Amino acid sequence: MMTKTSREAPQHWGARLIASIALLPLITALLYLNGWAYHEGYLDYFHLPSSMFPLDLQETLVHGVAAWLNGAAAALTWMIHSVVQHWFLVILTILFITSIGPFRRWFLTFVRRKRPPTFAAKWHLPVWMRKLAWQLIRAVSVSYLVFYIPFTILSLLVIGLLVLVAPFQSVGRGIAAKDAATNFAASPEAFLTAPDGVRRSLRVMSCEGPFCALYTEGHAVIVPRDSVTWATSPMAGGITSKAK
Repeated sequence: MMTKTSREAPQHWGARLIASIALLPLITALLYLNGWAYHEGYLDYFHLPSSMFPLDLQETLVHGVAAWLNGAAAALTWMIHSVVQHWFLVILTILFITSIGPFRRWFLTFVRRKRPPTFAAKWHLPVWMRKLAWQLIRAVSVSYLVFYIPFTILSLLVIGLLVLVAPFQSVGRGIAAKDAATNFAASPEAFLTAPDGVRRSLRVMSCEGPFCALYTEGHAVIVPRDSVTWATSPMAGGITSKAK
């Protein structure tokens, strides 16, 4: 015999499935925005225009996942470093939090011993005066909301975009700084002839779209993608494999 709980179970899981499907476009849009911000921040560190290195949808989403992973790793590292560096303040904070409960009970007991009378009860305001004051407060509140609702919505949108963009741009710049500090040692090494006729060794930074960004001697070089015809990629253990 099917009980009420067993009949409601499929409906419950169905509602969850519909909610999950409905959230997919929102999650995709957020990942896209985060990946775009991450890519922008990375290229901005080297003063490279992102319009020259466009990403398709799949690459942008992959960059979004990488931005979340790198951001979480950076936040975790910062938290561990802060706890180790400020261990005394952490202990004091833990002691303070654990003492909030007893202090709150003591404070509420002390406050509730004798409550002062309200303003209306103390001065015996008539009912019509209280109604008039309430009408004035309501009118002012409605006027305030009608006037400031567009401004508030716009402000929330701007703050939301800043929260979704600025941190991931910072993560991209941080990763770019780490890559520059190692001179892109883990990136493929390309060999090109410079305009002065000297053959140079450069590290591949990015090759999206029709251009490639290469790194050499502390600055970035932009070349057509077709000009990169030979590169070597470092492998684990110091073994170098060549590809043409």
